[in-house]
Amino acid sequence: MTGTLCGGRVLRMNDKSMVFGRGKPPAGRTMSTKRAPYDRQYYENGLARLARNSRRYRNRFELIREVIKPGRFLEIGCGTGELLSLVAASYQVEGIDLSSHAVSELRAQQGFSVRHEDINESLLEDGCYEGIAAFNVLEHLSEPGAVLRKIVNALKPGGVLVGSVPYNGAFLGRIHTLLTNLMDRTHVSTYPPNQWYDLFTGSGFHRIELFGETNIAFNAGWYLRGPQWRWQALNLMFVCWK
Repeated sequence: MTGTLCGGRVLRMNDKSMVFGRGKPPAGRTMSTKRAPYDRQYYENGLARLARNSRRYRNRFELIREVIKPGRFLEIGCGTGELLSLVAASYQVEGIDLSSHAVSELRAQQGFSVRHEDINESLLEDGCYEGIAAFNVLEHLSEPGAVLRKIVNALKPGGVLVGSVPYNGAFLGRIHTLLTNLMDRTHVSTYPPNQWYDLFTGSGFHRIELFGETNIAFNAGWYLRGPQWRWQALNLMFVCWK
């Protein structure tokens, strides 16, 4: 185990991932969501049509089973339910999404408990979830720290948040983040890893694990946990324990 100075703090690193302790959170501001027309056209274009059995969703499901105990599970930004459909075999699933089209499709096809809501405005029951997922959601929030505090309150003691954001870290990740920001103007919070650290710990999570995700296509990808992940990752994966 070695230490590396980052933003005035010593970060503990091993050969698989970065695990952070607590730190001082950044000051909060008023929260809001950068909205986009997440309608039928959005979900039927070439980038958004992900196969339910794609490698990327199987990776996410395997990660969830690895770190989250069976019980109630909430996905924020569940879309048309590709991940929820996998998770439902092992958990009591619920979803929240901003798109009325996605929620209607998911209710009709799967019958899941899904709410058509903006997570900024949603009321989550305190201490009721074993796990919550937010994959590529936080970068769309202008004040993600407020939502993270809401998530912490909704988790049971020992509950876990899993998710991902663009990896605005090393050269490759910064280039990828810049390109995705240009393609998707709803990206308003693509922070470097140390700022996500501040937000996670400042929201009340006591242990944070970060590692990388890369992909060769929108549906195919894999996780990077070796020492090379910080230089090759395109997305930043996070696992946060309450």
